Formats: sequence, structure tokens, C-alpha cells
Amino acid sequence: MKRRITLGLAVACVLLAASNLSAAGGSDAMSPVGSWVTYGVPDPGSPGDPGTGMISFTRSGTTATSVWGDPWTNTVGSWEKVAQNRYRSTYYVMIPAAGGILRVIDEFWMVTKDEMEGLYQMWWVPGNDPLGEAVGPLFWGSTIYERIHPEPLQTP
Repeated sequence: MKRRITLGLAVACVLLAASNLSAAGGSDAMSPVGSWVTYGVPDPGSPGDPGTGMISFTRSGTTATSVWGDPWTNTVGSWEKVAQNRYRSTYYVMIPAAGGILRVIDEFWMVTKDEMEGLYQMWWVPGNDPLGEAVGPLFWGSTIYERIHPEPLQTP
């Protein structure tokens, strides 16, 4: 009798673990976890220029980005889910030569499992105002995200 209970509990644990793993894999399909190419387009009235970059979102809630053609490519930040298929991220670009940092705030949503859309604001935060309370947004606009997938290597 004791063996049956133990065996039953072991089978239930295996089935529960397997269903949790498959649910986790399925939930990542409609989440930002992974790496993306981003296309930023300034809104009318924003002094910014269109730009292309990359961003990665980890399961742990951190994000890392880089912008092509920009000498300040090392960033650090975090992201969170705010509603069904809607997310928010904030990350910082260190610019020591200018005496401050660039804070980027994104709100974005899943369109498909491989495409997201969003809105962004970039704020200049001088070194003497670490929380950025004395400044307004420098640039703002919309962003399109396309998921990066592994591809097979093709030799010429």
C-alpha cells in the first residue's frame, strides 16, 4: 500500500513537472523573452532620428541593448509584464564623457509571437540628478521589434 502511494505521488510529480515545462515553453512563445531587432521611428515633433538596434529580454527580468552606429552600446535595465501581452522596460546607457546617462523607457505589446510594437521615450539624466527628476524626454516615438531566430549555417 505504501509503495502504491509513493509510486502514485512520484508519477503525479513527473506529470506536474512535465506540464509546467510545456506551459513555460508555450508562455515564452508569446512573451518578449529572447533577442530582437528593433526599429525606432521618432514621432512628429521629436528631434530624434530613426534608428536600428538590438535588445534581449531574459526570463529573470533583465534586458540588454545595443544601438548600431552608436559609440555607447553597453546598457543595463529591466523589464516587467504589466498586462496580458503588454510589457514595460527601462534601461540606462552610460555616457561618461557627457557627465550623465540616457534613460530609455519602453512600453510594448505582442502582435504575434515574432513581432512586437511599442512606444519609447529617451531622457537625459545628468550626473547631479541620478533619478532624472529635473529633465523631460529628449526623444520619443514608436518601435517595431522582430524576433531573432537561430538559422542554419550556409556555406558559399
